[in-house]
Amino acid sequence: MEEKELTAKQCKAIMVLAVGGSHKQAAEVATVKPNTITLWMKDDLFREELRTMLERTRQRFESRVMIVANNSLQTVQEALDSEDPVLKLKAAALGLAAATRLAARYKEHQLEGYVPPSTPMIVLPVATKMPWKQKSLMPVEVIEVESKEIEDEENFDE
Repeated sequence: MEEKELTAKQCKAIMVLAVGGSHKQAAEVATVKPNTITLWMKDDLFREELRTMLERTRQRFESRVMIVANNSLQTVQEALDSEDPVLKLKAAALGLAAATRLAARYKEHQLEGYVPPSTPMIVLPVATKMPWKQKSLMPVEVIEVESKEIEDEENFDE
């Protein structure tokens, strides 16, 4: 039996949808009618490829956020080590606010019976603009990313 493959137009639509584009935007990029996107969404292969691309997009986003978070933490640490008491106080307040949000988020999930992941959750400030909420976000290039899960032996119940 011959295995079904996605068309180039379906791949273009998936790239747009994976970065938060609407069905209308995906249809424009793929040069099809919007109802064609709706029909494609009922196709198992199309949905599976979209799920895969969404996961890759999420992983890339989280990786970028972690890089920014690490750089920010280094800057906050430098401010905490500063001789300037005002700068020290601002850095301490920023760190404390972030730690409080993270602790509240973990507690909220523990009450729901959630088991914390082996990697820390990312808690962003309320005003953070997410890339998928931008109106005219279109993919410029697709970056292939390989990742693997590393099991962490650390016990989070302590």
